[in-house]
Amino acid sequence: MAFLSLLSFVGASPVLQGSHAVRDDADRVRLEEKPAHRVAAVVLCIVYAFLLALAQGYRAGRMAGKKSRNGLSDILVFLQGFVSIAFVFAVGIDTAGLGLTTDAQCYGAIRICISLYGAAKIALYLFLLERVHIVRAPFVDRVRDPIYIVGAISTICGFAAIMAYQFVAPMAELSREDGICRIGIQSGAAIAVIVLDTVINIALTMVFIWQLRPAINSIAHPPPIPAPSIVSVKPRLAISHNISWRKVVTSVKKTSSRDNLRAMLVRNVVGSSLLLLNTIANNAIFLTWSFAKMSHACLLMCLTDVVLGMLVTNWLTIRSAEGEAVLMGPSSVTPFTSNSDTSGLVSLHSRRPTLDSIGRNTELDK
Repeated sequence: MAFLSLLSFVGASPVLQGSHAVRDDADRVRLEEKPAHRVAAVVLCIVYAFLLALAQGYRAGRMAGKKSRNGLSDILVFLQGFVSIAFVFAVGIDTAGLGLTTDAQCYGAIRICISLYGAAKIALYLFLLERVHIVRAPFVDRVRDPIYIVGAISTICGFAAIMAYQFVAPMAELSREDGICRIGIQSGAAIAVIVLDTVINIALTMVFIWQLRPAINSIAHPPPIPAPSIVSVKPRLAISHNISWRKVVTSVKKTSSRDNLRAMLVRNVVGSSLLLLNTIANNAIFLTWSFAKMSHACLLMCLTDVVLGMLVTNWLTIRSAEGEAVLMGPSSVTPFTSNSDTSGLVSLHSRRPTLDSIGRNTELDK
């Protein structure tokens, strides 16, 4: 009876079927990156990672067991490769892992993009500047090379200033309507990147061509070998045979050196042109097309620019080693001395090297 008396105090009502309220943060939206965007980002990241691993592995195999002639170039190549791989991981984690569903993630994505893109550009152009230094004055200290100093300061300060300004005030917006994060840099900064990239790229390419053409011409048209004075018949025959054999060896070396230098010149011009066209195309698309401001599109465009720069760098270092060896010469022979004749020549420490002596060095060195 006591139990029945309690029933009058309990109100019964049917349970309503309703949706469960999901508690969310204030800066989180329910819509995330579309699956197609994530798939595209993941596929391209895998492709880029495979290309980078293939290029780096092939370069390591070609360079294994060979003594490096320029440690700074190797450091710059390693730094550029590290930045490229880090960029691939960052894009994959941001787009496919986190999904860029918060304002903090959206701002973090553009700041990571700006930092890695700027670091990759600085490492790339310092590497190209180092190649110009090898062609122009391989035995002169970098602090005594005015072109190297001006180029290094312009590259580091220019890109660092642009990227620092955009790092503080980037363009990032997480839409509450479609949930897509839109990122990028200001229009003025994009134009500044195009101008700076174009000026540095063209300047380095022109200096490279201007410095390397005399070397090719000097090897193609070396000075004639003076005929020695001969008294007797037997010495005349022996010396004539020696001169003929020496001309054959010199001709082979001259052709090989000229081909290596021309290959080095062509590869640098083609590589620099590809990098410049890619940078201009990316920034032009970003300025004119609205879809380029979507997070996955912007990140993939910047990643493509960085990965292409790394692939071009590996292409130049792998196939141009012979040309650099011609310019820098063997370790025991300087551009002014050879194993056969050292009289009347100036020491390396007292005279600045020029490319006109490469042909004579190729001809004298055996």
